[in-house]
Amino acid sequence: MLRKMDEAATEEYIQLLETSLRQGIPDCVNQDTMDEVAEMIIRIKGSPRNWKTADNVSCILDTFSSEGISRIASELPADVLITTGCPQRSNQFMSIPKHCKDASMRAMKAMKSRKTEKCIERRGTLGTGDSMRDSMMCGNAARMTQSQLERMKKEDVMKYLDNLVTEDLGTGEAKVILTKVKENKELKDMNGEELARLKNAWEGLTKQDVGNLPTLTATENLEVLYQLGMTKMLPDDVMVALRDKIIAEKQPEEMTDMDVFLLGDIVCHFNQSQTSKIPKDVIKKSMRHLGMRDCKTQYGTQNLAEAVKAAYGDVKDFDAATVHEMNRLVSGLKPEDLSALSGDAYVGFTAEGIEQIEPDTLKVMTVAQANNLDGKTAAAVTSEQVRVLPSEVKNALSSAKSEQLRRSSASGLSMPGVMGAVVAAVLFLL
Repeated sequence: MLRKMDEAATEEYIQLLETSLRQGIPDCVNQDTMDEVAEMIIRIKGSPRNWKTADNVSCILDTFSSEGISRIASELPADVLITTGCPQRSNQFMSIPKHCKDASMRAMKAMKSRKTEKCIERRGTLGTGDSMRDSMMCGNAARMTQSQLERMKKEDVMKYLDNLVTEDLGTGEAKVILTKVKENKELKDMNGEELARLKNAWEGLTKQDVGNLPTLTATENLEVLYQLGMTKMLPDDVMVALRDKIIAEKQPEEMTDMDVFLLGDIVCHFNQSQTSKIPKDVIKKSMRHLGMRDCKTQYGTQNLAEAVKAAYGDVKDFDAATVHEMNRLVSGLKPEDLSALSGDAYVGFTAEGIEQIEPDTLKVMTVAQANNLDGKTAAAVTSEQVRVLPSEVKNALSSAKSEQLRRSSASGLSMPGVMGAVVAAVLFLL
């Protein structure tokens, strides 16, 4: 379909797509469509080797990840590639479905890696001749390899620590940094301010390290506790060790809503007994934060959902506001809970929440309930979920998507906003 556009239509489409991505329009498109977009870009801009700038397609290059897009990026001159980016995109894409957001983040990281490689190549000719220093000059020290970090002296790690830990690290890189920090000074001997400098180096934390941490619930260490709770992809044994340490310091029944907030994803590893002891009023006050938790274990989500039910009472009395605050926790509800929810309560479902519900659980959804989903939430229902739904519910979801597009067009959005919504709909249908 896209390949059949003439040159004028192709150029207008590419600019419309670029504008839409800058405005935060979701980019849930398949690899074939991304490759078609790559072909269209080359048709209107020519060989990437001859580009002087990529400003008018920089968000596309930074957001899409396919063979065609990668080919363009690999052929771009270093000066052009290094200056590409979509700076306004990251915060605006938080509300899109998780699988789309994950794909977008992978594309962004891949583009960062390409920029770093080009930058280091360029500095190999014009730089210092010191590959480690050149790496640190190219887009942040976090782009250094594990072997480069291993060759660093512990004194240099401490000197450049703030630069080394400002971005997500791989587990290997984080372990190297944390090991060298501990060679300089043991965790148990550090004060709260020194520990708070570690930031993303916590990704290398081990179960043994947890035992050497100071009292995390002490006032001077609350920032450290928050960092640990927000650290993604820590092994289960480390998370359980953190949970046990915190509970030894402060029992669940003594916790406040601030405690629950600071725990972050650690609360996902509370067992049912521990979760049930958190005061009901604290659960209510913490709902917005708990609903944002992306628990890696199903039992964690289920335990928190049970705590919400205990705090709010019968599920059939939940209103849309309560369901909306539950957000991802709705995936911890049982089939009978989803059946008991009123149709009006389904207005509160979020895209992040509904896409995480198991297909065999969501299949109890009725037409009356589906009719109350907004278009964005309806669009987040996965193909696996749709497959088990009755045909009349599938039709209701399709209607919800169409109604969302109609509302967007009639709501007084600026022309770029309306056009962006149209592009998103077109891409979704391709």
